[in-house]
Amino acid sequence: MKKSIILSLIFGFQLLISCNQKPDVDKILENQETKERIFKSIAKDHEYMTEFMETIYNNEHVIQMIMHNNMMMNNIMGNKNMMHQIMNDSIKIHNMLQMMHQKGIISNECLQSCLENMSTKNISNDKK
Repeated sequence: MKKSIILSLIFGFQLLISCNQKPDVDKILENQETKERIFKSIAKDHEYMTEFMETIYNNEHVIQMIMHNNMMMNNIMGNKNMMHQIMNDSIKIHNMLQMMHQKGIISNECLQSCLENMSTKNISNDKK
């Protein structure tokens, strides 16, 4: 009888300990579907998004990325020759829009609108 009580207690403690294991965040984020659901949940909820933005603004790596992207965009925008080359090449425009979308600079809706605008203006993907 004592053995069964002791075994039950040991089993119960192991069960409680195993329930307290924290999930591996990196493992969870490896699943693309789960990651997208998490991002959408954050984006849709005002409180989550506020906390997320606070986390971003307190992260040195994010600040460096923003500064790098801003400097890169300023260099491109300030260089008239480069801007003319880009604007005269629809492939470069398309690639630039894709890069801006991937970096979160423009939304998916903005990207689609720009691409539709390019097609209605008869801008092909051939170099001019």
